[in-house]
Amino acid sequence: MPVVDVPPFRATTVGVISIEDVVFKNKWKMSFFVSILLLISSNLYWLIALIDQGVTNTYLSYEYDEANKSIKSLGELIVKGASEYNQKDILHLLRQANPDSFIVEEENVIITEFASFTFENGKLVNVH
Repeated sequence: MPVVDVPPFRATTVGVISIEDVVFKNKWKMSFFVSILLLISSNLYWLIALIDQGVTNTYLSYEYDEANKSIKSLGELIVKGASEYNQKDILHLLRQANPDSFIVEEENVIITEFASFTFENGKLVNVH
């Protein structure tokens, strides 16, 4: 007669679940669910990082636009206030105020590290 390998009989009470029934019986099942949990966690992290980057870019864009408006307004004030000065006077004032700054004088434009001054007929007409 052939020998049949029969697992040992476990007696359980009807309606009672043992700890072995609750815990995953195969290790691969446990590692699968741990991997799924890690995957979901990492995706949530990247989603939060993406939303944060979007909000940051929105605020930076707004601040950039506001800074450009301020620079434009100040440029207009400089043009109005410097109406009695010619190109040579403004060049002298810029070099006096910033002796270490790189300042280039072209035909109708003075270019500095922070702004460009445009002239027509020797008078300042635009700062940008």
